[in-house]
Amino acid sequence: MTGECFANILLTPVGPTYTTVAQGLFNAAAMSDLDLQLFRDGPRLTRVATVDQQGIGGAEWIPAQLLSEVGDYLIRIAGEQDFNQFYQLDVLIGETPVAGTSADLNLDGLADLADWHIFLASDVIDLNGLGPKELFKHGDLNLDGDNNELDLDLFRTAYDLANGFGAFDTLPQIPEPAALTLIGIATTILLSIRRRMVHSPFCSSF
Repeated sequence: MTGECFANILLTPVGPTYTTVAQGLFNAAAMSDLDLQLFRDGPRLTRVATVDQQGIGGAEWIPAQLLSEVGDYLIRIAGEQDFNQFYQLDVLIGETPVAGTSADLNLDGLADLADWHIFLASDVIDLNGLGPKELFKHGDLNLDGDNNELDLDLFRTAYDLANGFGAFDTLPQIPEPAALTLIGIATTILLSIRRRMVHSPFCSSF
């Protein structure tokens, strides 16, 4: 790598399924539980990420991995069972993460409350003229030049991906747009009533 970037790495077991007289149903895509590891090359190999979340025949995924150091990176694939396993390896390298795969806006390796605060604060920031990475760091996860409900949905997906399903719902929530509208209407009505009471000649004795 010649500069800071993000890697999306997907390891998928592959193979045909067929029936034999001796073995019955045989699934060549489910022969071994694969382990996916990413290392940074150098005088000594440094492990950057490892994943082994699925069982035999399951795909393993390293999403939105920040590659912050210039140099070479190596991928290691191992199987826990002593059987041959064919697989497909897809590697996507980009300046920003694939939309919906990362909520780590401050790039500290975590998707946490600090990133949520950044996302909320960026709602009022002018994003015009910002490059892709700066757009991402200001919560514009689909890089369309705006921080809106589409980005909120992507943030939710990525936050749950990093912290477990339902994790986003534990964050301090913002009022729904409809609720904000009702609050604004109620405030306007109250102010209007107050003005009438102040200026009404029937209320002059109060």
